Amino acid sequence: MGMISAEDMEMAHGKIGRSLPTAAPTAMTEKFDVAGYLGHYGIPYKIKQAGTSTLYVLDRCVFDSGHGLGEANIGQTADGKVFYLCFHDSCQGRTWKDATEQISGKDKLDRFVLRLKRPDDYVQIDLPTKSGDILPLLFKWNDIASMDIKTEWLLEKLIPKGAITLFFCPGGGGKTWLMMQVGRAVAAGELFANLRTLQVPVYFTDFENPLSVVKKRCEMIGPATDFYYWSPACEVEPPKLDSENWILYKELPPGLLIFDTLRASHNGDENSSKDMALVLSRLKELRDMGFTIVVLHHTPKGNGGTYKGSTAILDLADHILSLERQGKKQDEEFNTDSVFKFGCRMKTRFEPHEIFLSFDPKHGFSSKEDPDIATMMMIQDILMKKGPRNQTDFLGVLKDNLGMNKNEALKLLKNGAGTFWGTERGPKNSIQYSSLPSSFPVVPPYKGVENRKTESGGAVEDGRHDDTNSTETFDTQEFASFPEGDGKTAKQDDDAFVHEGRS
Repeated sequence: MGMISAEDMEMAHGKIGRSLPTAAPTAMTEKFDVAGYLGHYGIPYKIKQAGTSTLYVLDRCVFDSGHGLGEANIGQTADGKVFYLCFHDSCQGRTWKDATEQISGKDKLDRFVLRLKRPDDYVQIDLPTKSGDILPLLFKWNDIASMDIKTEWLLEKLIPKGAITLFFCPGGGGKTWLMMQVGRAVAAGELFANLRTLQVPVYFTDFENPLSVVKKRCEMIGPATDFYYWSPACEVEPPKLDSENWILYKELPPGLLIFDTLRASHNGDENSSKDMALVLSRLKELRDMGFTIVVLHHTPKGNGGTYKGSTAILDLADHILSLERQGKKQDEEFNTDSVFKFGCRMKTRFEPHEIFLSFDPKHGFSSKEDPDIATMMMIQDILMKKGPRNQTDFLGVLKDNLGMNKNEALKLLKNGAGTFWGTERGPKNSIQYSSLPSSFPVVPPYKGVENRKTESGGAVEDGRHDDTNSTETFDTQEFASFPEGDGKTAKQDDDAFVHEGRS
């Protein structure tokens, strides 16, 4: 982050006739999300640091538009107090309360108050001495449904706000490039691959890439004002998450915090559940302060279907994404006809979703249509011409007409059920396929079906993760194999996807 110079501060003090508010860091249980507030009401700003205070430098004074860039600021002290500061004499005495009335009128601002949970925030309390004394401190189940709480997405359906997301793919597979593009889109509040973003400050903490590489990618990806890059080349190095200096991350205004990579962000053993529990617990502290966290991670050699390390990583993460090259070997060079699937894998506490991307070395990743849709439309056309077929006969038809092997055909038949064709049970419990009316809206089938199997063990298909220290089994929740509208008479327990709606 930029620093206010001593000359700037001296000039500011002279013009307004008073000192900038200062405060020593103290314990906080609440903090106003200034960045979120300004972003919500469309107020442009730049962030600078002035001593222990954070300044949100406005393009224009909210009281007088003639006071331009750098002349008006909203500030927040280390203990969370918010103030308004304009260098012009006519704005002396203006308060933060006055500013909110100009910006948001009489709107309630509760939504922008962050509830913080930090070790030094807890105070000694008298524990209830009677069993009934604790009941008023708990949520009533019937009241939860009426709470004003909803899931928000920094990247639509893929990166949930206020969550820890693990994003893995093989080394050199494009995860850094992709997250730089996503980070720039979030910082700018622009679409990425036709998906909406929620604008927040972005902090890309990079332990691995040389600055020369980052500079080249920055030129290709494009500018973004509130995108901050923190690398060992900075005057202050990014601290490891298992070091004492990790609390420096708490000094950043809440936003999207990206770590590249998990392995480089700590000094522990990624196969140790104890070491990983410490790292993830600190990420949870940052999450509970209002950060959204994405951690980039690698896959084991020769197995691109899972992540490296302890099962504690899976247990403690909220959401897991992967980037997979489709139809090509992982060690092939990038080329413009490559297709990548970017989406949920193995576990989520939210909802599964995926998109398809293409890659151009000159511009990076961009959206691409699901490559299976065209094939499923051809399968639908065959059904319309030949009439309903049972599964055995239809597999033969697809082999003769489209050259499909059994596994490929079964995957597409499952994914297209309810969208391109209906399914029902026939004689001897066989599966019968029939084309849906041609007027049926052609939309991508339910995302996540293909990967609902818990793939943490790669080739192992019993749900176990090939972990150095553990062979524990993941709990799974069955999902229906066929979308609504197919009669739901077919077998529904062939695959499982870990989808958690609980913490």
